[in-house]
Amino acid sequence: MSFMMSFTFKSAESHYSECRGAFIELWDSHNYLILRTYFRKFSGSSNKVYTKKTRRKLNKRFIENPALKIKTKKSVLVGIDTSGSVSTENLLEFFSEIYHMHKTGINIDVAECDAVIHKVWEYKGKPPEFVKGRGGTDMNPIIEYFNKHKQYSNLIILTDGYIGERTVNSFKPTMIVLSRNGADVDETKKSWGYTIKIQD
Repeated sequence: MSFMMSFTFKSAESHYSECRGAFIELWDSHNYLILRTYFRKFSGSSNKVYTKKTRRKLNKRFIENPALKIKTKKSVLVGIDTSGSVSTENLLEFFSEIYHMHKTGINIDVAECDAVIHKVWEYKGKPPEFVKGRGGTDMNPIIEYFNKHKQYSNLIILTDGYIGERTVNSFKPTMIVLSRNGADVDETKKSWGYTIKIQD
């Protein structure tokens, strides 16, 4: 199923406008726990290599040809819990966090998941018009997807924490980030490992 950006999972245009304003306000006022405290260290090894031809740098082997400029860009998979227990406010929090991760210059792919993955897409600085989900909750499919796609060095799952038991182990670093009104951090850690919570 598809749902409007209002994240109330309704199609009314007024809800979209209202929540869009709330989203922009969160960009300015939210305490970005991931970005400030954990994210830079956690994603430090998530590098993707890009090459670009440039004539500003001398090609020592072939003087008439442009040289290659090599840059690295971090690549992270971010799973979004879109299950029935996740509220509009939770989703606004999640996309606020993703926006500020993106501002650090990393490459982010977003996986929308309730009990199954509905969609994986590249985040380019703006929230989607639609999210898919609203069923039961199981974040294990995100870990399975992460393990199969080797281009990602890290996985972050944004959730309210009511996600049952972990049955799949990740091969690379994984962090669970709970919404402000989400489950208890210590309880979530017992099954899912490294867990933090968004703070006011």
